[in-house]
Amino acid sequence: LMETETARKTEQDRLEQEKLERKKPLANPSVRRFYTRTKGVPTECLVDNNINNNNSGTPSLMASLPRSRPACPLISGTYVILPRAWCHQWRRYMKTGEGSMPLPPESSALLCDAHKLALLPPHLEAFLSGETSQLLASVKQDVVASSPAPPTTPTAPVGVRPTLDLNMVNSLMAAGISPNELASQQMAMLRLQEGQQQHIAAAPATPRRDSFCNNELLDRENHVVVELVTQEEWMALKETGCWPKQFSDYSVTVNVDKNGSFGFSTLPCRDCDASGLRFTSCASLKNKFRSKRWEPKSVEQKRVPNLEY
Repeated sequence: LMETETARKTEQDRLEQEKLERKKPLANPSVRRFYTRTKGVPTECLVDNNINNNNSGTPSLMASLPRSRPACPLISGTYVILPRAWCHQWRRYMKTGEGSMPLPPESSALLCDAHKLALLPPHLEAFLSGETSQLLASVKQDVVASSPAPPTTPTAPVGVRPTLDLNMVNSLMAAGISPNELASQQMAMLRLQEGQQQHIAAAPATPRRDSFCNNELLDRENHVVVELVTQEEWMALKETGCWPKQFSDYSVTVNVDKNGSFGFSTLPCRDCDASGLRFTSCASLKNKFRSKRWEPKSVEQKRVPNLEY
């Protein structure tokens, strides 16, 4: 019994030591910010937040820019683009120790196979162009949510007795309907209207966005879903040992200027399809790039025709 208890204590100490060793990078403030991030973008680098935090009373340069086109929502700087699937895997490993230490982010998933140019996800370009308010938002859903609601048809207030059209009254009386039966019809219409309004008032308000539906749309609209980190956070991830040092890393960056324009470190490809529609026919690839389990990029094989007759 004593040997069993000693072995159990030794195993607990080993697991605790592994946990402390695994979580060492979180002592770095930049790594910690990336670990706790949920919106996919450093919120402290958003232009709106910096304008709100400007207590000097002097309008910033970005606030005084002409709004001829939507401005980039990020302040000037260099940002590294990371596949969100890798971010999920790294955060899960840091939290639970599941699996082994992740390899460096496979940013080659951001390159097209035909030209080896940057194949930028539409949700990233829409966010940088100011077309969507959030990075991890479906382009179509964000546009629909921000559009004004269609006008509703006014209804008679409750308590006002509905009246029948004169032609309808004449037709009903010609068909043999008595005045008492007409009055009963009017009361039935009133009760129906009251019931409909009570049902609408009691119906619970539905959220504007459903996260599951948004993720499904992100998969369909983008060949890979990405997050953004600052250059400082990227260097902190490398220097604190967040992946094995014997592996090299490759990254695609976006540079945002003070005037709100932006450009990428790799020339974007405008010929290849950057959406995720090409994966929708394969159920196994449905959540390939968004799912929380990182898988290596598969190689598409050409179909060999069957020559047997």
